[in-house]
Amino acid sequence: MKKPTCFITGSRFGKRISTILLCAGLAGSYSLMAGEAASAGKSTVEPAQEDEPFQNWVNLSLGGLILGGDEAQFKQANHNSSTVNGGIEDMHYEKSLGKKTQLTIDGHAIIDNTDYKVKLTLTQQDVGYISAGYTLFRTWYDGNGGFFPGNGVNAFYPPTIGNELALDRQDIWVELGLRMANLPEITLRYDHLTRYGQKDSTEWGTTIPGGTLGDPQRKIVPSFYDINEKRDILTADAKQTFFGNTELNLGMRFEYNNNNDSLNMRNYPENTTAHPTRYITQDNQLSMDMLNGHFSSVTRFNDQYWLTVGYSYTSMNSDIGGSRIQGLNYNSPYIAAYRTSGFLNLSGGSVAADQVINFNLMCTPIKDLTIIPSLRTRNPDQPPPVYRHIGLYGYRFETLERMAALAPTPLEQAEGLEQLRALENGIPIRVVLTDYRGRTHWSVDSPEDAAMVETLIARDGELVPLP
Repeated sequence: MKKPTCFITGSRFGKRISTILLCAGLAGSYSLMAGEAASAGKSTVEPAQEDEPFQNWVNLSLGGLILGGDEAQFKQANHNSSTVNGGIEDMHYEKSLGKKTQLTIDGHAIIDNTDYKVKLTLTQQDVGYISAGYTLFRTWYDGNGGFFPGNGVNAFYPPTIGNELALDRQDIWVELGLRMANLPEITLRYDHLTRYGQKDSTEWGTTIPGGTLGDPQRKIVPSFYDINEKRDILTADAKQTFFGNTELNLGMRFEYNNNNDSLNMRNYPENTTAHPTRYITQDNQLSMDMLNGHFSSVTRFNDQYWLTVGYSYTSMNSDIGGSRIQGLNYNSPYIAAYRTSGFLNLSGGSVAADQVINFNLMCTPIKDLTIIPSLRTRNPDQPPPVYRHIGLYGYRFETLERMAALAPTPLEQAEGLEQLRALENGIPIRVVLTDYRGRTHWSVDSPEDAAMVETLIARDGELVPLP
């Protein structure tokens, strides 16, 4: 007679203890089963009982790879590091803290893969819940950014920072939900999201494919992004049913973005005597806030007729800025000698708003026929007007003396505009709107142009400021 066999698989706990005890009981009763019966004609073995479902568990993992060749390309293609990694593949824990209160925790954590996620929820029955979480994961990129035939020999130029690039994405959030009888369902949520790291890019740049004797050409050059972005999102939603057949939804969303990114390029990667390598850093800044308010309703008159109404209003403000500087290294200071195809302290912005109204009536007069007449109206704000720069400047005497004593500024030298010297030294310039009276503009570049302008003024009068 074979002895009973018991298999126990690990990584879970809780109800698994009952399985271990059952196996121990079977092993202890083996001698009795092999010998005399305990009593005449009566069996001591009870029917097997099914295990209850697991409520808590932890799954562990461990793995790794040994690779040869381009490890960065492997990481990018497989979204996995090529070294040893492991940790908590999956876990779930729940515990009752009272008759109507429960705590649950879910998550996983894979070390070296930079893959983490945890969610904690505390629920009170007939009241609501509070939940919070954290997520962090990484994506890899192969930074090799150019292939050029140089001096008759194929040359491969990876970025100077190396070809293994990575970008981390992170989300920290908290959510509260109210779920009480006869009250609106209310949900509040806040997310703080970030992206930081480096990723590859494909950009056109200048190369010397023929070496010192070749002419510069436009080809793909080694390039990459430095990314540092933050995003905060606050949402609020409420839902309530009225009169038994009408569901009303109200909501708002506020979002704020702050991006400080840079595109880094390597021109003339061959680094010849006639054309030494030039490093270009293009900084891109974006600050944006967006506010949205919306509501919708669904009225079910019966199974054949439904009416839905929706309204949304969105406003957005953004500011942009940045520079494109060429130098001997990335993030070099501005050098006038390298100002070709660059810009310094660029700034701008935008303001936009939009509102949308929707009406939909769903009609099902007969089976397999549904008619949905709809009405949609949209009222976007018009873009701001475009102004023409007339170019007349008036300076106070003391301001002219101050400007004359100041040294030329980099932006003034780059653009050839002396008024930029005032702006770069904190001297404000007031802009005045004038009534153009629909006349054709005329620039003054010669004595003949001045005579033409005098004729226009004599005929149409002076330009006057708008009230």
